[in-house]
Amino acid sequence: MKMLLHIWEELKNYFLTHNGDGWASAVFTAIGLVVSYFMGLIGLIVRVVKAIFNKSSLEQYLILETDIKAVEKQFKEEAFFFDEDHEKKYFFLGTKS
Repeated sequence: MKMLLHIWEELKNYFLTHNGDGWASAVFTAIGLVVSYFMGLIGLIVRVVKAIFNKSSLEQYLILETDIKAVEKQFKEEAFFFDEDHEKKYFFLGTKS
């Protein structure tokens, strides 16, 4: 949806600055934007599918995810403060929560 809004804004800006001339250029620009968006989306899908079927990449991802969870748990256990009501509050990723 954001991409369609972006295309609409690009077309509107083009026609406002060129007083309606250059229809073909505007249409080809819009088509190019849509094609580039879908090519990026297809590339993302291909990378995800490759990662799913590539066992070593999947194992590396799971190990990384486990490490991140362990670090977050350790950080949460060690990083806390007391608020005005003397209740224990925790820092989460560098911010108070």
